[in-house]
Amino acid sequence: ASTDYIDAPQNAHAEEGSAEYRLLNIMFRHTTTLGIRIHRNILRAALKRRFVEVQLPYRDNVREGKVDVKISSLKNGEVVSVKAEFDQCKVVSEESNVALKIVSSAAERLAWDHHITP
Repeated sequence: ASTDYIDAPQNAHAEEGSAEYRLLNIMFRHTTTLGIRIHRNILRAALKRRFVEVQLPYRDNVREGKVDVKISSLKNGEVVSVKAEFDQCKVVSEESNVALKIVSSAAERLAWDHHITP
């Protein structure tokens, strides 16, 4: 176990040479932190996700106006989130000279209107 830093009461050891050990040492050397919480084996709850492709009217770009939109829902199918892929919206926005928020909201609206049943 490492001797470069004092272990937490839970004996949060990082084996010398491991990725965790290297990352901890980088963080201690290059930040002002005095301690780092280490959480292992944390359970994660996630929504069900699917992607749909929408066609925007802004076609003068390498994506030809096509953007993927992520639709997230609960197990019962209730849609709780609709998010356009940022990097794709950014390309359409920059190359078509349309504000990013206009592109992303238009993509999300199209997903709601054409791919989600009430």
